[in-house]
Amino acid sequence: MKIKILNMLTSISLLTIILVIGITLIPSNIVRIIIGLPFLLFFPGYTLLEALYIKKEDLGLTEKLALSTGISIAIVALIGFILNYTNWGIKPDLVLYSIAGFILIMTVIALIIRVIKHNKPGFTIEYIFDLTILSNIRQMRSFSLILIILILGAAGILGYNAVNLQARETYSEFYILGINGQAKDYPVEYILENGQVQNVRYDNDASFSERAARIIIGIINNEAIQEIYHITAKIDGKPLDLQYQGLTVRTLGPIELNPGEKWEQEVQFAPQRTGTNQEVQFVLLKNENDTVENVLQIWIDVKEAK
Repeated sequence: MKIKILNMLTSISLLTIILVIGITLIPSNIVRIIIGLPFLLFFPGYTLLEALYIKKEDLGLTEKLALSTGISIAIVALIGFILNYTNWGIKPDLVLYSIAGFILIMTVIALIIRVIKHNKPGFTIEYIFDLTILSNIRQMRSFSLILIILILGAAGILGYNAVNLQARETYSEFYILGINGQAKDYPVEYILENGQVQNVRYDNDASFSERAARIIIGIINNEAIQEIYHITAKIDGKPLDLQYQGLTVRTLGPIELNPGEKWEQEVQFAPQRTGTNQEVQFVLLKNENDTVENVLQIWIDVKEAK
């Protein structure tokens, strides 16, 4: 018996789009794993084989299924390896979109090859499952067993990582940006006159007549629960006042952030005495017991006006 399925590549493309939408919208980890298995373990390898135009008579159903699964695992691992060395890193959403992009690109290439090179209509492709091979079960038994072990092993690894991903990546991100909203252009030099700041120079050589330097402080809650944060500052180990939203405060907070939520605001500060290489510390405190979560430093020179 033979079953003909029209537009296999087109169907995979549509399923990929549906899976991406489903995985994005469905919060349950278990549901994500179930609907994501074919997306990870079959679609990438199958579309690559079709893009390479492996002829139907070259491979049987079992061989093509095994190759698609093995190649899919290799492709997913390679995509993760490449993303790990980019500025974005390995993030679940980015991995999802990268694999989906690969599937769609391979599908387009496969269809174009059939239209141009092989003179086959791109949207009338037939894929034939020849079920007559199932009659020879003895010859397939060993190969099928290996294939099942491979699929179950990959599914187990995927499930384990999905369940433990959140626990491994819980942390609070704390950062300081310069006046241009980038990780540079920090204040480096103050000019004091009669104990008051008259001028501030930044490390991009920009100089402004202002009474306090400007920086941007940010927090991102990558924890699994809501967190409450406070921020304090010190200069050479002594408390430092901060200017925030027109007020002079010793502590910023409480700052309540839900999981994945970000807080980012401009803050100003000014030293009170002259001295070179003064260390300014910004301390992130978490929870009501003021646990020190992170400490960031910048160094400034403070000079008397001539």
